[in-house]
Amino acid sequence: MTVIERWDAPQHAHGRFKPIEYDRKIRLDTGVIQPKLAVYETLLRSMFEDQLGWLADRSHKRKIDASNATQSLAVAVAADRLAKCLPGAAC
Repeated sequence: MTVIERWDAPQHAHGRFKPIEYDRKIRLDTGVIQPKLAVYETLLRSMFEDQLGWLADRSHKRKIDASNATQSLAVAVAADRLAKCLPGAAC
């Protein structure tokens, strides 16, 4: 994490229809610079290798199984709903 800018007085903004108060601007990264497509390719290949490993040997412990895949989908759906939430709506 790198602090790019800092203010003495709190700054004000709105995000997701809520007031936000902040006093610094930061850059947060992993230190590894890779194009987004390369990262997605690596993740997808790893997922397929994991699933194929399980198909070949059912004792292989999968990183993604029916349980955590369902949980991930529920989190994604909730995040999508929250992102689309309108002011005054019960979100």
